[in-house]
Amino acid sequence: MKKRYIVLGCVLCMALLALVWWLVPTHFLGGVTPKDVGKIEIFNGTSGRKYVLSDPEQIAFVVEHIQQVPMKKDYIGLGMGTLFRMQFVNPDGKDMDFFIVNSEDSIRQGMMFYECDGELEQVVEYLEEIEDSLFPEKEDSD
Repeated sequence: MKKRYIVLGCVLCMALLALVWWLVPTHFLGGVTPKDVGKIEIFNGTSGRKYVLSDPEQIAFVVEHIQQVPMKKDYIGLGMGTLFRMQFVNPDGKDMDFFIVNSEDSIRQGMMFYECDGELEQVVEYLEEIEDSLFPEKEDSD
């Protein structure tokens, strides 16, 4: 009988820990300063374009804005679609972190999807502006 209570207690404790883990918000790039990042390799899944951010001001904007957003775990699933695939690399060329910004309110890392209330809008718009400046659309000359 005593073993039964011990097992039940362990199961309840693990369930409680899992619930707390699920409910506690996640902050991406925790413990990383913009100076720790040498470059950000970006792939836009919508346009198919790849580019690299290496300007310290651009890196600081992206890192600081992403760090400020508390992300709630949303669900576990297979990834569908990609807005911005982002690989953070330190100055020595070693990979630091990797995740996908799916939208203004969603990040995917591995099979875990995280959501926020649209606070990623500034980052998405900023990356779109940088991409537009790197790949200007050619105008038809008639």
